[in-house]
Parts: sequence; C-alpha cells; structure tokens
Amino acid sequence: MVRTLGWVKLSILLIGLGILYTTACASRGAKGSQSVNEPQKPNEVVLLLAGAERQAENDEQEREILRALEDLRTLDPATLKTKRYADYQSVPGKWTLATLLQRYFVSPELHDIDEEAVYRDAQSPEARDVIGRQIRAIREGRQDTLAP
Repeated sequence: MVRTLGWVKLSILLIGLGILYTTACASRGAKGSQSVNEPQKPNEVVLLLAGAERQAENDEQEREILRALEDLRTLDPATLKTKRYADYQSVPGKWTLATLLQRYFVSPELHDIDEEAVYRDAQSPEARDVIGRQIRAIREGRQDTLAP
C-alpha cells in the first residue's frame, strides 16, 4: 500500500510538471517567435524618413519623390521591390525605391539601411505616419522636421 501511494504521488507530480511546462511553452509561443532577450529592430522607414531633410533640386524630382512615397505607403513589399524610379537626371527606371529615398533624404542619424526591411516595415502604423508627414510637407512646399 505504501509503495502504491508513492507511485501515485510521483505520477501526480509528473503530471503537474507536464501541465506547468506545457502552459509555459504555450504562453511563450503566444508572444511571438521573437526571443525575450532579443531587442526589437527599429523600423527602417521611420529611421530613414522621420525628421529627414529632403534634398530635391526641381519640381520633377519632387514629383518622383511624391510618387515613390505614395507607393511606399500603399503597395505590398513584393510590389515595392519591383518598382523603379527616375534618377537625378530624370532617366526613368534607374533607381529602386530604397535608392531614391537614400538619395533624396538625409536622416537625422545616418545609417546603412536594410532595403528588404524598408519594404517590409512600410505598412506599420508608425511608418505610414512618417510617410504621410513627408507627403504633406512636399505638397505644402516645406520640410518635415521633428518637433523639439
């Protein structure tokens, strides 16, 4: 009888540990695949455009920038990768969207951008807000600056 009670207690303990382990794994999986220790990467569009100085020399370049920003705000990543834009001399089809953004915008903090991340991050609410601010600034003939 004593040996049977020992096995019952051991079985209950093991079942309890199994439930605890399963619950912990399910809870961690619900948080996403990103590790708890892994910092979230900053949004490339926000890094590139938030408070960036736009450097265009003429109305034609401004229109091309506006077209690229509208595409960035509305198109999916796969389509964005295929789009091409005119270069400084207005030669069509020369630049990718990421190249155009790098050539016409000077970010407050310079960094090498991840082109794939630009396309992937473009539809986030933060990115769409920054893109919208740049579009409004172009239409209003001003620079978009970060508030102090």
